[in-house]
Amino acid sequence: AQHVSLNKTALAKLAVEVAAQAKDHKLQIVTPEGRVGGVAGDESGVGWGDDIHFVGDEAAMIQYLFVVDALNFCFWPSEGAWEYEDLSTALKRALEADGSALDSDRLAAMSEEGLCGLLGGKTLPNMPARVEHLRQVGKGLQEKFNGSAAALVSSCGGSAQQLVEVIIASFPNFRDHLEYKGRRICFYKRAQILAGEIW
Repeated sequence: AQHVSLNKTALAKLAVEVAAQAKDHKLQIVTPEGRVGGVAGDESGVGWGDDIHFVGDEAAMIQYLFVVDALNFCFWPSEGAWEYEDLSTALKRALEADGSALDSDRLAAMSEEGLCGLLGGKTLPNMPARVEHLRQVGKGLQEKFNGSAAALVSSCGGSAQQLVEVIIASFPNFRDHLEYKGRRICFYKRAQILAGEIW
């Protein structure tokens, strides 16, 4: 990169510190809002934020996370100042009100009106793209995983790397990459976030 550089020595030192704290279950992350997060596997639930995330049956939680992360992009420009928390809370409420709200058949047939309904009557920027993302998720789950995000996750045998690879291969809307100076630059941010949220 021409305009960005990394201090590799400092990055390596930080990685060692984070790994040590995570291993000892002492890692805590404080968000700008003052929320304290724990590490994966923390049974206390600290950091999950069940005030903004659906908590319930494991299969439903995985389906919920898949939908949240399919829609978790580009919140600007937004008159209502949408943020991730607003999206996750709206989908949580929709799923709590209707346990089949995020079923693959409904996602595959999603419309802008349907998405607006899931969002509590509100809209997000890029609604047509978000609707297409949900349709792709619904159709992909139906065609390859019997309609179940939990079946997709199960097929990866506990490997986060495998999960990211399967998501990228199966769902085009999760392929966030670009061409830069003749090279493909891959981020796969939402696929990695999804794997991180699940495990």
